[in-house]
Order: sequence, then structure tokens, then C-alpha cells
Amino acid sequence: MYWKTISMVILLVVVISGCVGGIRPGTEIEAELTRNNSQDLGELWKEAEDVMISLGRPVEDDLYSNSYTIGGSGIIVIDVSSRDFDPILFVVDEEGNLVAWNDDWDKSLDARIVIEKPSSSLKLIVASLDGHRGAYDISCNSGNDRDIDEFESSFGLMEMGSITGWVVEDKDDELLASMVKDEISYAVWMEDDNFNAVGFELEGESLVSLEVTSRDFSPIIILLERDDSKTKYITYNDYYSDGETARIDWLLEPGTYMAVITSYSAAEDGEYQLTLELNNDLDAIQPEIVVVEEMNTEYQSEIEPGKGLLSLIWPEVLTGEYYDIYATGSEPCVIFEITVEETGYYDLVAASSDIDLALLVLQKEDEDLEYITYLSYVGDTKYDSKVSEILTPGTYLAIAMPYYNQNPGEVDFRFQHSTGYISTLEPGITEEPFIDWNTPEIVYSFNAVPGVDYTVTAVSEAIDPTIDLYMTGTENRYLTDDDSFGNYDAILEFNVESRTRCLLLVKSYSEYEEGVVEVLLQRS
Repeated sequence: MYWKTISMVILLVVVISGCVGGIRPGTEIEAELTRNNSQDLGELWKEAEDVMISLGRPVEDDLYSNSYTIGGSGIIVIDVSSRDFDPILFVVDEEGNLVAWNDDWDKSLDARIVIEKPSSSLKLIVASLDGHRGAYDISCNSGNDRDIDEFESSFGLMEMGSITGWVVEDKDDELLASMVKDEISYAVWMEDDNFNAVGFELEGESLVSLEVTSRDFSPIIILLERDDSKTKYITYNDYYSDGETARIDWLLEPGTYMAVITSYSAAEDGEYQLTLELNNDLDAIQPEIVVVEEMNTEYQSEIEPGKGLLSLIWPEVLTGEYYDIYATGSEPCVIFEITVEETGYYDLVAASSDIDLALLVLQKEDEDLEYITYLSYVGDTKYDSKVSEILTPGTYLAIAMPYYNQNPGEVDFRFQHSTGYISTLEPGITEEPFIDWNTPEIVYSFNAVPGVDYTVTAVSEAIDPTIDLYMTGTENRYLTDDDSFGNYDAILEFNVESRTRCLLLVKSYSEYEEGVVEVLLQRS
């Protein structure tokens, strides 16, 4: 076999411990990976699988490969291109330590290595990532400091700072795609299966902020954890602020992790910049709680990226039990603490000129937080998010967070008696409200007196109704029912010891149902 140079006629034949040739600045080589002249990657570098998976780049030991010794001084640039297969490059020393590697370069499947002052013990390994064989070209030239800077920002275990990478069109990367899709299939809908991954390690607990931006495509970022040979999905984000950015803020334990980047649309590809920031001062990122001391008064706070994360406030959001909450736990939040003195129907209003807000309400019981409600859409109203809820006496946290984009911005909050309409429920008169997505619940009020037995029923042929009864004043009781008739209808029977104002909440068990409910209050 021979290699023909282009810039000058040089015949290089170096046979050293499995290497098929040598390269140095000025070398141009035309070569080929065939069944007869190639070796397995594991034969040339036995640590390949273990080392590369920790870097977020899975490989297999049986990839077709060739190796070359490296010579020269100063900065050298090695480019490898092929029309037949997807080349991936590794530079390792005689002890098997990885010095540099590269898969794709400058929006193409070609690969590049830039190293400075190479020692005589280094070897270059050219491998076929997609399992195909065929011809390839190697070009080795002298480089400069700019080449070093560009290359160092695009490979290796990522540390704090930014790197440049590429999602390349028509890339056939079954190894990475299979590993990623096996872990995210239940959590993330993906149109594309073209991924690019970057690994990083943490030595201590830290808030990790990963931000990917691209002018070429709408990016998605997925966070995975690597533990020995296992990969675990953590979270993802597909929109941060402007359609060109995706971001994850997450509190992570020591370990090895992968940031996986892909495009929202399968038709998109191109260059991206990934930034990694670490914050070990966990006290500094805890949210500030604004105590609401008066009703009908505006209170202000500010949402800041990477601060006051929902998962730090309420870790239960990570369990996946609350399906009606559109949140991953990485959202920055602001908290308003309110105290309810008397059972009533209240509005909790969060507004911002900068952020599309969602509002989460939790009840505080000592050190525990109980989920009350979540709202991300309020229809045609001037408020970004308004929760109207019957609340019993106690302490509540109203948590405002970005619903879609995560721009920083100020949030105004107000707590007041509800301005919503409360219908009067008259004994013996059947009410027939229509429950749907726009009107998911109806509130009624009535007065109950001692010495009378009361029955409330909610009957429907279209939906599964539920009823919640709140008694104010000295009674201060709460009753609820769903299926006491032995079917989907609801019934409550009760009496009171003193004259009591009652609030009745009627809604559907499922938010996707709609239909008429017959509500009836009876006395006996």
C-alpha cells in the first residue's frame, strides 16, 4: 500500500507497533479502510470504550480503524475527510491516555485534530464511526494559536466556559442516538435523532447551568447522568428566551454527566455554542420569600436565571406525580407567602411585563408543602396568571415562574378576595352548569342552619363530577366526595351546629371532560 502526497512528493512508510504510517506537517495521504488492512479500535486503544463514554461520545471496540505515528514540532493541524464513512479521530500516548479527539468539524462530517509540540510517543487513530469502510484523505499542516484556541473549545470533558459544536446534516450515529433515545423516549418527544453530546464531571454538589445557543437551528438540550455503564435521563429544555436558546439549571451531585444537543426540527442543523457555569454557593441561589402582609396591595420581586429554582423549593416536582404542572424543576421562581385567616374564595394574581408567568400554589404545614393548584393559562385577561381558589386558614406559598420563555424580569403580586362570580345555591332548585376547559369549576354559596340535615348531589351523564364543601366561621370544616352513588356521581350529607356560610366547589374529575352537571341542595 502507498500514500501519494500533493504538496510535495514524499513516500512515508513507518511500521511501528501496529501503525500503518507516519504523519508530520506537509504530509498528504490518500488511504483506505478495508476489511484486510484495518484493525479494531479496541486493538489499537483498549481503553477506548470506557474513556469515550465518559466524554459523552460512545464508541465500540470493533470500529474499523487505522493508526499513524505523529511527528513534527510546534502546532500541527491534522484534517481527515471521507466520502465513504464518518471519520472520528483519537490521539493517544503509549500508555493509552487520550490526548485529543474529534468527531465532526465546521458543520461537516470531517474531523480535525490540533495539538502542540507532539511527542514521539503519540499516535493518531482514524476510525469509522458509522461502521462503513472506504477511502479517506489525511492532511497535516503547521498551525497557529488561533487553531489551538478553536480546537480546545470543541472537544474533551467540558469545564466552565464555552465550547463550539455542530449538529451535522445526515449524520448516521446509531451509537449515540440509541443510547440517548432509550433514556428519553418516555419523557421527550423528538422529531430528530441527530445528536451531539458533551461530557462533564463534577467533584462536588453544584448548581449547573447549561445554555446552548444557535443561529442555525432551534436547539434542544438534554441532561443525562452516566453511572458506570448506565445512562440516566434527568431533564431537558427546548426553549429559553428567543427561539435560539435552550437552558437547564439543575442541582447535581458529584458524578459524570452528558449534555446532549439536537435540533427541534429534523430539517435543521448547524453550529452551536454551549456554555457551562457552576455555582457552589447554594445559599446564594435560595429564593427570597416576600411576605404578603396586607390584602389588595401590590408586592414586587424579580425572577433571575439560575436563582430560586423550583426544584430547590419543592423537590416533589421532580417525582413526575403532578401531571398538570408544566414544569421541569429548573425554572427560576419568586415566592410570595400569604396567610389566610378565614375560609373564603380568593384571587392570587401574578403579573409581569417581561415574562409569560405560571403560578403554583402550595400550602405550608410545618416543614411540609402540600400541592394546591397550578395555573399557566388564564385566557383573555390582563393578568399573566390568576388563580381563583377556595382557601382554608393557613399559610400558603404562591410561586411565580416562567411558563415558556425564561427571560429575567420583575413580577407584581396581589392577594385579594375573589372578583369571580359566586352563584347562590337555593335548596330544592337544581342548577345545571356546563363544565369545560374554559370553565373547569363552578363556585356556589349558601347558608346552613342548625337542626337541619343537608344533602348536596352532583349528577352528570357526560362527566365524572366531584364536589368540595367548605364551611366557614366556627365550623371551619372541609368535606369532599367523588363517587358515593356507586357510579361517577357525587353526594355529601352534613349538618352544622351554628349558622354557617358554606362554599361549594363543583368540577370534573378529569380536566379533559365537558358536559352539564345537575347540582342540587336538599334539606330535611
